[in-house]
Amino acid sequence: ATILKNSVTINHLFWSVKSIENSPIHQPKPENISPPAPKPPSSNVSLTPPTQWPPKTMTPNIPTSWRNLNLLLETNTLTTRIVIHTLLTKENRDAPSPHALRVLQNRNRYIQKHPAIAYHFFQNDSHAAVSPVWQKAYDAELLLGEFDWVWLLDAGDAFIMNDAVDLRVLLGTLLREAKIDIVMGTDMNGLNAGSFFIRASEWSRDKFIPAWKAYEKVNNEQWAIWEMMRLNQVDIQKHMFQLDYSRKRLFNSYTFGAFPFQEGDFVVHAPSLGAKGLSDFLKEKNLKEVKK
Repeated sequence: ATILKNSVTINHLFWSVKSIENSPIHQPKPENISPPAPKPPSSNVSLTPPTQWPPKTMTPNIPTSWRNLNLLLETNTLTTRIVIHTLLTKENRDAPSPHALRVLQNRNRYIQKHPAIAYHFFQNDSHAAVSPVWQKAYDAELLLGEFDWVWLLDAGDAFIMNDAVDLRVLLGTLLREAKIDIVMGTDMNGLNAGSFFIRASEWSRDKFIPAWKAYEKVNNEQWAIWEMMRLNQVDIQKHMFQLDYSRKRLFNSYTFGAFPFQEGDFVVHAPSLGAKGLSDFLKEKNLKEVKK
């Protein structure tokens, strides 16, 4: 009786959906499992407090793959809530530019496919930071108090390309390898902060964020993390999971370099090339981002 009282029923399709076992990260379309996330009060591009939409009471989808389910249970990520951070300074919330609108729709289409798992936070101001790029540190500090993981994904030059990727499975795969608080990929220059994850741990909130923000008046946010790693401030090397160049395609595929984006990758990123460089790459390769 006690067990039943404390149990939770989670919808699944184990007996009616064929799992794609040759895919390392697989999640069926949520509309076949549970109702899609409700739309925000005004539109899908306006900011609503992350604690209000989608509701915290929503039930997360369960993978149809036994392998993925076992992974989520083993790493305790079945009910993990991840927020995608989008920073587009000086954008009008009610009338965003064409590129900003495309970015916001890209993020929101993804979260609608993963209700109760992925959320979206849109920031168009940098009032708290000396430089706009540092606003992500202030926002991360806020969001780490509301969610289990914060995904800081550049808005100017990155798109989500594959909505079949379940963020819980992605993070669970890495958590199985090591106990981590930050996940970043490396490139030819070192760590890249264009797409990385921060876990809502005591270390992240009390140690990493304050130490990171202390560099605000010195250089940009990516350089600050490089320097923290070099000096091993707040014991960051122990908490940082650095994906080598070849593995960063899990969540940070470049439009160029030794291991460029391939169709089916989760994210395409055009660092230093901006929105035009990203758009030109998609046109040249005839690639389409996440669509409805």
